[in-house]
Amino acid sequence: MNTIHNRSPFQQQEVAKLEKRIIIWQQRIAECDAYLENPSGERSATIERLKAHDQKMIASALTMIDDIERVEGCENV
Repeated sequence: MNTIHNRSPFQQQEVAKLEKRIIIWQQRIAECDAYLENPSGERSATIERLKAHDQKMIASALTMIDDIERVEGCENV
């Protein structure tokens, strides 16, 4: 059974919030990459840290989405 179609309204909301955050983090990573193509001074280290943070947040959000779907799958057994 495909759990994606069987999410409760609460789970749908939570997944939608996480997906929106992922898009924002992806956009920020793209901005960081654009800046780092022509870096200037000490700001580059800050941009690298921001990019690494956003990458970790995306990984965390994807794990949370998987957890939400796994819980829903268990409820349907």
